[in-house]
Amino acid sequence: MSRKKARRVKPKITKQKEQNPKTQKRMYSLLIGICTFVGFVASVIVFLPRPNVSAPTVPFDTEDSFSVSFDVSNNGFIPLHNCTVSFGVGQVAGKNGQLDPLFIPSFESRFVMPAWTDHNLGMDDRITIVLNDLIKNVSSADIAIIVSYNPWIIPIGREKIYRFVTFKQNDGRQFWRSWPVGEMLPMPKKKQ
Repeated sequence: MSRKKARRVKPKITKQKEQNPKTQKRMYSLLIGICTFVGFVASVIVFLPRPNVSAPTVPFDTEDSFSVSFDVSNNGFIPLHNCTVSFGVGQVAGKNGQLDPLFIPSFESRFVMPAWTDHNLGMDDRITIVLNDLIKNVSSADIAIIVSYNPWIIPIGREKIYRFVTFKQNDGRQFWRSWPVGEMLPMPKKKQ
């Protein structure tokens, strides 16, 4: 009998390949590129023009909701050139009139006063407009203040629509409230 020695099988140990220096350099370049892109997007968002229209708090004349002033301001870093403020009509009701809550206005009917046109608004500059200069004796309304402007050196005109609606408080006084442009008004509560 021949005795054969059993061969012992050595386990194969595989060494992890170290990354190629070129691969490391590519990964580093890719990471730097991604970080640069994210930083660029964040800076563009910060510097976007931000016009703002603030809602009035209380009408000066309780019989006329349009006896209020709206402040249009630039809350961004970039100046707004050729800034024009216009007044868009959705619904307007006289004394004891009510608004149709199912009506969604397009605000295509617009009015502009000469004093509201061609302003240059720097950072934190503002224009005040009074709607009573156009229409008087309004008890309730669904309107828009539209701000048209050119941001700084960009020749493309932009427009932002701010919708405001009058609502009656429990004590009977009217107040202005911001409302999303494409939504219906809330249904009035039925008196019991």
